[in-house]
Amino acid sequence: MELITDGIIVPLKPDVFRGAHSSTVDDRVREQLERYIVSFNDPTDPVAPNFFVEAKGRRGTNDVALHQASLDGAVGTRAVQSLTSFGKEAVLYDGKAYCISNTFDGEFLRIFSHHPAGSCEIWW
Repeated sequence: MELITDGIIVPLKPDVFRGAHSSTVDDRVREQLERYIVSFNDPTDPVAPNFFVEAKGRRGTNDVALHQASLDGAVGTRAVQSLTSFGKEAVLYDGKAYCISNTFDGEFLRIFSHHPAGSCEIWW
């Protein structure tokens, strides 16, 4: 999957992720959207992942998990949105959550929903 950053952040490696089985995506769609929907490490992994878990042990920091979960969610949302908008004239922004990410630090489970949003003007 293509990263959403400028490459200074390490590639995503979520602890757990789920998505669609690759056989459920038409070959033509998969070929055209490959850089957005094909998984992180192995082409046999699920495509268009939309559920992520980032877990940290006692020595892991929650800040790192939150950052990782945010990036996971952004990439997953872009994957699902690219499928939803495939073949349409404009990118679809329907206000729905396309992805869920979670962090667990041994004590707290945090759950986040990720919604696509159109680009916005910087007003400051």
